[in-house]
Amino acid sequence: MGLFAKHGLGLAGFWLPLDPDGQPTDTLIYLLVFDDRAAADQAWSAFGSDPAWVEAKAASESDGPLTVAIESVFLTAADYSPLI
Repeated sequence: MGLFAKHGLGLAGFWLPLDPDGQPTDTLIYLLVFDDRAAADQAWSAFGSDPAWVEAKAASESDGPLTVAIESVFLTAADYSPLI
């Protein structure tokens, strides 16, 4: 999370979807806040090339990848949405 903050990845929170029995699935959802898409692109670029991240990612994947798929979705608030 320190690397997120270092590179301007504004973390709003983490969520675990629940299966029909109310148990967490193996999916992790997190919401990041940016001023605009250009800021997001710049932040992700800096984060992805940070030597500390490159090292941490390699260490965490020593026994194989941790993810099956990554999906990125940009959102905009609806007119009637409360301000965050």
